[in-house]
Amino acid sequence: MLGTTEIFLILIVVLILFIAPRRISELARSVGEGIRAFRQETREIGVEASEQPLLVFVSSVIDELNDERQAIHKAIERIPLAKPWLFEYTPASSQEVNESYLSKIKESDIFVLVIGSSISMAVMREFESARANNKPCLVFLKDCERIEEAQTFVGNIQAKWSKFSTSEELAHLVQLALVDELIRGYREGSQEKLSDEHLSILVSIKEVLTLRETDQKSKEKKDIPADITETLRVRTPVILPVNPRIDGDNLYAKGDFQNAAKAYTRMIFLSPDDPDGFYQRHYCYYDWGKFEFALADLKRAISLSPKSAYYYTSLAVVYYALKKYEAAIAACDHAIALDDKIALAYDVRGTSKKRLNKGAVNGEDDLRTAIKLSIAEKKYNCLGDSYYCLGEYQNALNAFQASLDKALSKPDKAYAYWMLGLCYKATGRRSEAEKHFRECISLGESHWANEARKELKEM
Repeated sequence: MLGTTEIFLILIVVLILFIAPRRISELARSVGEGIRAFRQETREIGVEASEQPLLVFVSSVIDELNDERQAIHKAIERIPLAKPWLFEYTPASSQEVNESYLSKIKESDIFVLVIGSSISMAVMREFESARANNKPCLVFLKDCERIEEAQTFVGNIQAKWSKFSTSEELAHLVQLALVDELIRGYREGSQEKLSDEHLSILVSIKEVLTLRETDQKSKEKKDIPADITETLRVRTPVILPVNPRIDGDNLYAKGDFQNAAKAYTRMIFLSPDDPDGFYQRHYCYYDWGKFEFALADLKRAISLSPKSAYYYTSLAVVYYALKKYEAAIAACDHAIALDDKIALAYDVRGTSKKRLNKGAVNGEDDLRTAIKLSIAEKKYNCLGDSYYCLGEYQNALNAFQASLDKALSKPDKAYAYWMLGLCYKATGRRSEAEKHFRECISLGESHWANEARKELKEM
């Protein structure tokens, strides 16, 4: 099926053949503008502009190790930033088979080799190609008898390998080895796609994997005589890991966004199909000022729970922070269609319309609706936002002061102080504005503290 760009190109050819030459340049320019507008629109409405994942090529005899390959596929998919490549999961290609999969090895970042009782020429060729292209190779051997050719190949691998018995054990070993390799590659500079934030995520995942491995080993104590086990139980204190959701909430309330994000990452890794982990982590990235990360988390949460008005409202907030006001309005429309009682959705939609000078009357109506709902819900920061956007600065001051009196978390307080500074600045009370900007900064590092520093610098 032809894509939109291809259809445009066909139209250009038709124009060249059938329309007067003097109009061709004008029409071609219009078509070009149409293509650019279309691309911009699709970016704005926003299918996730994803980070480039690290490609992990998985090699083994397919038929013999089908269960193991499926387990590896699922295991790698659960590692953020990693994307598995397995022959049976790829679409049809015009390339010859050998050329197709060998070219994928060159594109990959990490090579995983699994060997059971047999070996094939294709697998040996893949391993040679990975070595020739200097790919990190992670090797896993099934605990079984091997034919002579496979055993000879294993003896010549010259790489550290791990043994496994079951598909579940293999999945865990692959995850642990992959995370270790990514962390090592980051520290040595060989994995240039990884950032500091990625490293934090990977370290958190390793903590979960190590904890799971420790738990599994503790279960193996069932073979120890009962009296010795009882002695160990009494003498050794059992330290249960903190619930990652509770841990994350506590750290976030203290303004420790980096460690809160790690805690929510553990939550995501333990329950990858639960949208709440992604939703909670987006708050950390948002208040940290890492809006693209927040956007990616929200889109993932929405893909898992597409009927949540709150998720779409938060999506609008992040789009607004990125100055993508049209996208913010669209997200608010979606949120309000799902639930028309969320004050923040009206606040962001009204503020975005005013930013665009688009539907100013409707924008004001949205802000008035936001005020009514905020008063009923006692959402004082939202209330202050709406008053501030309407230019009712004294009402905004009262709302943000009420938020400070109520706020339990540092992020809420930081935002209120920053907005109080803006309100005082707008009313010409310079000393009060400076005081509140400094109060915001004193609460610790955050996006709002950075904005407060900018205001002080300009003053």
